[in-house]
Amino acid sequence: MQDSITIGSISAKPGEKKSGFIEFWDNSLIASKFPVVVINGSENGPKIAVNAGLHPFEYAGMEAAIRLSKTIDPKDVKGAIIIIPIANVAGFLKTIETVHPVDNINLNRVFPGIPTGSMSQILAYTLFNEVVLKVNYLLDLHGGELETCHPYMLVPHKNQETFEAGKRMANVYGPDYLWELPDSLPEVGWSSSGLLITQASLRGIPAIVIEAGQNARIEESHAQFHLNGISNVLKQLQIIKGEPTRHGNPKIFKKMVFVTSTASGMFYPVAKEGMEVARDEPLAEVRDFFGNPLTTIRANAGGILLHVSHSPPIRNGGVIAMIGELP
Repeated sequence: MQDSITIGSISAKPGEKKSGFIEFWDNSLIASKFPVVVINGSENGPKIAVNAGLHPFEYAGMEAAIRLSKTIDPKDVKGAIIIIPIANVAGFLKTIETVHPVDNINLNRVFPGIPTGSMSQILAYTLFNEVVLKVNYLLDLHGGELETCHPYMLVPHKNQETFEAGKRMANVYGPDYLWELPDSLPEVGWSSSGLLITQASLRGIPAIVIEAGQNARIEESHAQFHLNGISNVLKQLQIIKGEPTRHGNPKIFKKMVFVTSTASGMFYPVAKEGMEVARDEPLAEVRDFFGNPLTTIRANAGGILLHVSHSPPIRNGGVIAMIGELP
């Protein structure tokens, strides 16, 4: 018999769906909260968390999570599904890119969080301890702030068991490409240690990031892509009935390369996400505020163009694209 599940102050008996907010406070006693939906099946089975909205402009994943919460009947569930439709509510309501507006920190760089830290650190700690540590699997939905994003997945390789389980989820989710997450990219000062999926994996919880979205808006194709992918994973794990509609074998990138601008001004992309590009191929042009060309930005590696900025303002050193290098 399935047990009752309690997430924060939200408790669901077997066969129930309950929703509410988890509240938390920073050291200045500023209150904040994020929404949670607990779908507790009537039979025993694995528990999975579906998280969205760590980054405030990545709307397609949020929409998919909301739709999932409305369409799943707990009577059809074995185990449980915990859904966080929008983790960074304050950033969402402020329409601010990437960070939390109180402390200007990227929430997906500070997991597992600190209970007495800044607002982002406390939010990360609360989400990690109240939700993630209570499940067996994790899907973290991302994609498309002020950019276009060709769908791909990130899987941490902290131990072989969680890596292989993560790859199995990735195989049915949908994207054709997978990035085996490194510990760091020193050339751009980037580390994976504070990512939600990294910290989950270190604790034996298979976890993947799925990137799919575009230009800080809800595209129906991207929302449906996420929803179909989640459904396939739920079927694969036998949390809901049915067979996955996809059994892929994504190509694995050997490296992810960041492309940066060498000038500040107006940004005009000429390449499109999903293209295979060669080293030195033109990706974009930067012009000054009078329309005069300043520089042509070229690919610094060959591979699949995964992210392309579409925001006109660009600063010297700003990231304009990401390229996945294939073996």
